[in-house]
Amino acid sequence: QLDEALEAARSARVLLEKELYESACTRAYFAMFNAARALLSELEGVQLDAIKTHKTVLRLFSLHFVRDGRFDSEVVRQFRRAAEIRAVADYEDKPIDIAEAAEIVRTMELFLKSAEELLAEPRS
Repeated sequence: QLDEALEAARSARVLLEKELYESACTRAYFAMFNAARALLSELEGVQLDAIKTHKTVLRLFSLHFVRDGRFDSEVVRQFRRAAEIRAVADYEDKPIDIAEAAEIVRTMELFLKSAEELLAEPRS
């Protein structure tokens, strides 16, 4: 799952640079979504089959990683915002501007940095 997240992140960066803001937001969101799934699976033992829907991933991620302070609540709030922007980009005829897309990609970078740090920590 983390490999999928990192690939989506690479795509998001390129798409932002190419001024494809809707697509950049979608890929940035999926980078966070897949990183969250990796964390839930690898650190919390949640079966991947149980965390396929966006709503479930967001709920369980908040429950397992925000409540105990391993993830900053503001980053997770932005993750939720990215989910909303992704839905707009994918399903509505509303353009996403550069500022919004850049913010989502910045959030993705923070999210992935935190995820990689948690996954690299020794486990007891």
